[in-house]
Amino acid sequence: MKPFIRTWIVGQRVQGRVTEQLSTGELIISFEGDLLRVSNESGRQFAVGETVDLQVATQDPLTFKLAARLRARSQRPGHFDVSV
Repeated sequence: MKPFIRTWIVGQRVQGRVTEQLSTGELIISFEGDLLRVSNESGRQFAVGETVDLQVATQDPLTFKLAARLRARSQRPGHFDVSV
């Protein structure tokens, strides 16, 4: 994992851009040019090029949840599992 990603702490908000949506439903998200494959368990659809605001839920393994403003729109607590 990239060094700057290792510095993320639980509760920290991070922003990424969806670069690809895989047929499995997983997303490829770019964080400052570094790509992570994430499993989208939020029930919300994301478009390529869309900015995603996430909050670090756990560090090991690295998981995210949707930031509050997106949760209000989707009305489901979002959860993202990360595959590196």
